[in-house]
Amino acid sequence: MGRFRVLVTAGANGSGREIARPLIEEGATVRVCDIDQGALQRLAKSGPEIASTFANVIERSQVQCLFGDAVARLGGLEALINNAGISGPTGPMANKCGGRLPANSGDLVALGAR
Repeated sequence: MGRFRVLVTAGANGSGREIARPLIEEGATVRVCDIDQGALQRLAKSGPEIASTFANVIERSQVQCLFGDAVARLGGLEALINNAGISGPTGPMANKCGGRLPANSGDLVALGAR
């Protein structure tokens, strides 16, 4: 895989961690973020191969810091795996878009990456 640099949101535990591990096994440099401090601490103790950062991706300022930090530490990014989600009740995607869905899938990806 060579020098492939990846950021995984919600990557300290569960599916995010399971996404990150095979990437590392294939030679990628991986950085994860999460809001679960305990999971971040456990991840750090499990081995140094996955770098991590606390970040709540619902907060725009934290996302800006996260990307700035990831790019500075990794020297760039080739991929973002937007694994962060929510628990509890959910609603139609249109509710997040002011009642109208974006016209194309690229706009949905941008909405998901916010």
